[in-house]
This record gives sequence, C-alpha cells and structure tokens, in this order.
Amino acid sequence: MGSHQDLKDATDFIAQHRIVPVISHVVDGLESAEQGFELLKRGDQFGKVVSNCMVREIQPVLRRSYEARQAYLNIKHRFN
Repeated sequence: MGSHQDLKDATDFIAQHRIVPVISHVVDGLESAEQGFELLKRGDQFGKVVSNCMVREIQPVLRRSYEARQAYLNIKHRFN
C-alpha cells in the first residue's frame, strides 16, 4: 500500500492516459459464473473475466464516477 498521494498520482496517471482494463471474456449473468471460474482455472483468459449482469448494475455508478472525475479535473485545471 502506498500513501494517499501515491493513490492520487496513480489515479491521475490512469485518467490522463485513459488506461482501461482489458476484458477477455464476458459471461452471461451470475448463473454462468462457473464458466468464468473455469476460464480462470484453465488460464484461458487474457485480461478480466466479467459477468454482464455486474456490468449493467455498475454502469450507472461508473458513469457518475467518470463524470465526477472529469468535473474534478476541470476544476483542478482552472486553478493550476
């Protein structure tokens, strides 16, 4: 674990360079979770294995988070 400043620097770097995770496979809902675990167990993935039900549920949260981050960066830019 790093300091709060390390986290802020890493977050700024990720936002500045638009780094996004690589998604290897999307499984259909929690009922297909076992398929995702099998992919992981075999090592057949290159990147994240996600469930699409989770994507639907967290998409609004991610959108609000992204918008809040953009607002923060815009305000920060004005005062620097």
